[in-house]
Amino acid sequence: MDEALACQDFRRFSARWFQAWGLVLFLLAIPGLHGVALGWDPVLRGVNDAGGEFIPLPLPEDHPLEFSSPRTLEYVASKGLGLIRLPFAWEHMQPVPGGPLDPQAVASLRNYLEEADRLGLRVIPDLHNYARFTRVGPEGRLQTLVVGDPRFPADFLADFWRRMAEAFREAPAIYAWGLMNEPHDIVTRQWEKASQEAVTAIRSTGDRRWILVPGSNWSAAHIWVMCHGHEAWIRDPLGRVAYEAHCYLNAAPSFGLSYEQELALDPDLEDRARRRLQVFVDWCDFNGVPGFIGEFGCPAEPGWLALLERLLGEMDRHRLPGTAWALGEKWPADYRLSLHPDPVSGADRPQMKVLLRHPGGRTLSLWGDFFRGYRLYSMRAIHQSRPVRQAWRDLRREWLPRLRESFRPGGPPGDSAEPAR
Repeated sequence: MDEALACQDFRRFSARWFQAWGLVLFLLAIPGLHGVALGWDPVLRGVNDAGGEFIPLPLPEDHPLEFSSPRTLEYVASKGLGLIRLPFAWEHMQPVPGGPLDPQAVASLRNYLEEADRLGLRVIPDLHNYARFTRVGPEGRLQTLVVGDPRFPADFLADFWRRMAEAFREAPAIYAWGLMNEPHDIVTRQWEKASQEAVTAIRSTGDRRWILVPGSNWSAAHIWVMCHGHEAWIRDPLGRVAYEAHCYLNAAPSFGLSYEQELALDPDLEDRARRRLQVFVDWCDFNGVPGFIGEFGCPAEPGWLALLERLLGEMDRHRLPGTAWALGEKWPADYRLSLHPDPVSGADRPQMKVLLRHPGGRTLSLWGDFFRGYRLYSMRAIHQSRPVRQAWRDLRREWLPRLRESFRPGGPPGDSAEPAR
């Protein structure tokens, strides 16, 4: 009888032991399972289809907004790329800040979106204005106004995006709104305030699409933290905001140097893709927000192409969506970053061949997703503890000198038994 009771007690203990450890193991596995769940979402990759931002200023009357022809859209779809970032000019879409959208420009963009939808493509309309608006001033001269200046308050940007969200409420091809291309020479906090107002204006219309918020200083990935600090700044009730960075691999403007010349100046050039991207990736992971690489590209030289391959490999590893720069029928034949197929043979550009080896989709394995989940959780925990660690540093900085003085022989200054003289 005693042996039967002992066996029964042992079985109960074993069951409870296994249940407790099973619960512990499940809780420990949650970050990895979350990473696997994130891995099920395909990564979108595509191209910029430039041309809509190419306009003469001042804009002549009856100058239509022209995008690429359906032939270009068919080319993108035939390559299995599902995403197009579509630049256009603010001055064309809304000739007078605060005024109505131009009906012809709206119709042109709507036609492009309908063709994209027919081909199964997603589109990001991108306001390609660098946080600026150019208009004719009182004396007939061109004025370039910066968003947030007294003469051009941020309300104009919010008004523009409210009108766009209302005008294209029923456009199914739109994947996200691109708030602005490469804001630069603008006070960073001023841009953060303006972008928040624009997000709020879009949401006030009931729009639920993704919104891409670029960083200041040309949205450069490698100086993102230097410009914006460690905190994400947008508050979106839907949580459907991604931050947009650009990651070019050259140091000189417009790839003015060859790969060999840049390599002579920077012996670590081959590691530049990882280093530049990592700054932005870590910032996104710390804040628990999605990132997007709106522009990346290079000339068709072997060294640059190898570096582009590494960049796309890093984007695959971090599951970063993005759009390469740049397709477009208006590029001259000698444009070094053109992705447009050869006008004579129709052959793919070398840069396009590299991109097609990294078309997105599900880019990581099961185990890669699993361990990435732990990385995301650990980095988020480190970020959340920043205020506590800063408070501890401040406390140490303030009180440690006092404590040291207190324990010195003779006590703290002013505690002498000698009478004051």
